[in-house]
Amino acid sequence: MSSSKKALKAVKEQLGSGNGKAALDLLKPVLKAEKDNVIAWVFAGKASSLLQPPNVGSSVLSLF
Repeated sequence: MSSSKKALKAVKEQLGSGNGKAALDLLKPVLKAEKDNVIAWVFAGKASSLLQPPNVGSSVLSLF
């Protein structure tokens, strides 16, 4: 099994446990090596959707 396949398997496990940040950390070298890897990009989208966005609304309201 190639190193990218092993990395993608580890990413899939991290996504299954809901750990988007760890999945993105594992995806970074795969995407640098293989920019056209569609599966890696799909996993990157899924991992980023698991991340919590900053609460911008409350920080803006605190200015007033």
